[in-house]
Amino acid sequence: MKDLLKKEIDFLCEDLFLERKNHVLLYGKHEDTLAVLQGIYKKAKRNKTFLCSWHDASKIINPMDFFEPILKLKYGKKYEALKEKDWFKELVVKNTMDGVFKLTEFCGKEKDSKFPNARKLPIFFINGIEDLFFKFDYSHLDEEGRKKLLSIDFLEQHLRDLAII
Repeated sequence: MKDLLKKEIDFLCEDLFLERKNHVLLYGKHEDTLAVLQGIYKKAKRNKTFLCSWHDASKIINPMDFFEPILKLKYGKKYEALKEKDWFKELVVKNTMDGVFKLTEFCGKEKDSKFPNARKLPIFFINGIEDLFFKFDYSHLDEEGRKKLLSIDFLEQHLRDLAII
């Protein structure tokens, strides 16, 4: 099995390093997909053209939990000065779609930047991204609401109601 996973990692890294711009969805047993994701992360991190950050989806609560690691890597010591700017603080506090898109721009590759890491293509590796998407979609529900949503009885209830209509 390890040989198969290594072949998958090598194949996906070859595609990534040639910048073919393919998007890949990993699925299967969590242990295997996590091993592949970690393997790609390790290889991409060693590659001089990428700026990689690893995220555990369960620890992403607000946008800065996602953006800050890559911003720290990109700007290094200059990131501390950036954090102190009033306009940046406002951007973070607002937590609006506009603000999130602006933060995304700050994370992007800057071909002509004076910062070496800013000239690298950022890649975000997220373990448990499906949990993060679930939080986005159902953040308005409390714990009881999430349990109800995920229960078989709740899902069957909707089907019965739909059949009656």
